[in-house]
Amino acid sequence: MKETTNRRFQFEELLDNRGKRLSETLCSIESIERKINLIRDMLHECHCKKQFQNSIVEYCVNSLRSTSGLISISEMERKMGYTRRYLEILFKNHVGFSPKVLAGIICFQKFYKKWAIRKTYNDLKDELNDYYFYQAHFTKEFKRMTGFSPLQFKLEVLNEFGRRISLR
Repeated sequence: MKETTNRRFQFEELLDNRGKRLSETLCSIESIERKINLIRDMLHECHCKKQFQNSIVEYCVNSLRSTSGLISISEMERKMGYTRRYLEILFKNHVGFSPKVLAGIICFQKFYKKWAIRKTYNDLKDELNDYYFYQAHFTKEFKRMTGFSPLQFKLEVLNEFGRRISLR
């Protein structure tokens, strides 16, 4: 997994014949909505077929998901009986990045989904305080994850694709 981290690939490189068929099919579809649905369905199918090959990683990922990314790596170390370094090695091999990065992604996704359906900061601020120290911390994390500030993203990027992906 770590061989694919922070790199770009063509569908064919990652998915062999399925990727080639997907590329060809996408070119033949005119409707953006149908293209989005096709990509979403293919990614969902790949995700469902993916089986963790390591019970330690599976347990840690499930712990991160069930706590919306709030379980600390130290707590996972304590529960699992493995060192932080060992968990990081396992994650990099099976997930592609560290448990801390995954925790940040899971936490961010929770709020991005709500934000993408146009909930305001005032609607989210009490819950955000449980996950981020202050609004600037969330804004910094938002910019790190998307490359845009929340306002820039709303004005320049947020579109139907972003809303559909966030509602999954």
